[in-house]
Amino acid sequence: MRPARPAAARHRSAIAVLLLVTLAPAAAPGAEPGAAPAAGAAGVLEAPAAVAATPGQRSFGVGPTLGFWSGAGLIAGGGTGRLKGWVSGGYAPVMVFSNERTPERDLRFDFYNAYQLNGDVSLRVNGPSTTEIALLAGYKYNGVLGHGAGGGVRVLFDVGPRTAVELSFGLAVFPDAMDRLERDHAYPADRDPGITPALQGGANLGLLVFP
Repeated sequence: MRPARPAAARHRSAIAVLLLVTLAPAAAPGAEPGAAPAAGAAGVLEAPAAVAATPGQRSFGVGPTLGFWSGAGLIAGGGTGRLKGWVSGGYAPVMVFSNERTPERDLRFDFYNAYQLNGDVSLRVNGPSTTEIALLAGYKYNGVLGHGAGGGVRVLFDVGPRTAVELSFGLAVFPDAMDRLERDHAYPADRDPGITPALQGGANLGLLVFP
């Protein structure tokens, strides 16, 4: 018979086995040795999901505008997603191209400094998107041409959570334009306008900020 092992030796062997079991990493069933821990495993922190930027309000906006449709100045407007009201104003010079009343019909050009005020209503015609397309109609007052009315199109392009580029263009009619030019601004009587000053048109480009 083999002699029995001393009790002290048996205790040392048991302690060694417990240490090995405690220190050895626990492998998932079927995992390859050295494989990276699975996402979501204990002790592994997942990166937080990116938070989507929240778009700002579009009920009221204000900003600068430049052009010959509503003048070089400021524009402000607001309303619902479908219907909005706008006010704008600024420097809006009047240019009249004409021909002399001579056989040569020489081309002439007259320039008048003026301001213009505008009040418009826009009706959106496209569905929800980052670009708004709307029909535009309203009242205009030009310091040289007098009272008028016009219609056109306004497009808003979102360029940030609180900013949008504004593009508008159209035609306007000022019924008393020629009378006012001759009576109040000494328009020369020796020439005929190529296009009546009563009909004005153009475009404006602006930047709207939605606070």
